[in-house]
Amino acid sequence: ISGCNPDLASMIPSPSWLPMRRRSIAVRLATSALLASSAILLIAAWILTTLYRENTERAFDSRLLVYANNLATDLVSPNDPESRSFTLSDPRFDLPLSGWYWQIGRPDAKPRDLRTSRSLVGVPLKAAGTPDTKAGIGQIRQGYGRAQDERRLRIIERDVDLGEEGRYTVRVAGPADEIENDVDRFRFSL
Repeated sequence: ISGCNPDLASMIPSPSWLPMRRRSIAVRLATSALLASSAILLIAAWILTTLYRENTERAFDSRLLVYANNLATDLVSPNDPESRSFTLSDPRFDLPLSGWYWQIGRPDAKPRDLRTSRSLVGVPLKAAGTPDTKAGIGQIRQGYGRAQDERRLRIIERDVDLGEEGRYTVRVAGPADEIENDVDRFRFSL
């Protein structure tokens, strides 16, 4: 065909499975590189966002754990557990329905027997997760829950054994939207 008349070469039928006009290899390589790069960037962004969320949750849990440890320290003081005063220096625990809550009570306590922050009005905090009967004293449990205003909360809790005085659960919660806002800002900048 190379030595043939150009008009004759155009008359030879091409197989039906070949496109009429072939794209150049440069266009095909650029398209496949663009698709592969986009897929890799999306997967990398998802992985980085997941890692950032875990790190943000750990940092938030650390803040909540400081509050829980302060309350546990007040609980262990030499006074009677029922007459002890519990305070945290953060004023958000005094604002009603602020999203920042704490409560202390026996694991099977009725709501009227719980000691709570001023911000916790009405319904007591639910457990951070499913109750684990094998959980050891001092073990930290964390999870998500809902406040009475349906706000999503990050909750951390631990059990404290006072010997003859019994076992108490210290539970502290903060608004989970702080975690979500940090992750959303990271995702947007990413």
